[in-house]
Amino acid sequence: MIMKTQTKMQQAATLLFSHEGRINRQKYILGKLLIIALVIFTNLPSILSFYFELGSSLDYISSALDVFLLFLFYASIILVIKRCHDRNSSGWHYLFLWVPIVGFIYSFILFFGKGTTGPNRFGEDPL
Repeated sequence: MIMKTQTKMQQAATLLFSHEGRINRQKYILGKLLIIALVIFTNLPSILSFYFELGSSLDYISSALDVFLLFLFYASIILVIKRCHDRNSSGWHYLFLWVPIVGFIYSFILFFGKGTTGPNRFGEDPL
């Protein structure tokens, strides 16, 4: 018998690395907070190296963690795309975030705007 349920790890991977589907405001905000925490944790070796003048002892670790930051950047884009889908908008609306002032306003819409009630062209209602 094939299990249709996903483990917590699979759900997290789907949330952060699959552009399909929709997420509600709560998952969006929690996902963004998780990414922010991981970015801070990932940059800790660089920060410590700078403030405590540790020199090149942490450079290799820091370089390896920079690659991890690329994955976090990708995950951040995926969260925005899924949130756009919840509002029945194309994922390309992510690009609005890069426009000064418009991006600031659009980020508030993503954080606080209600998603489409019921199913839309991107999937079922996540609530």
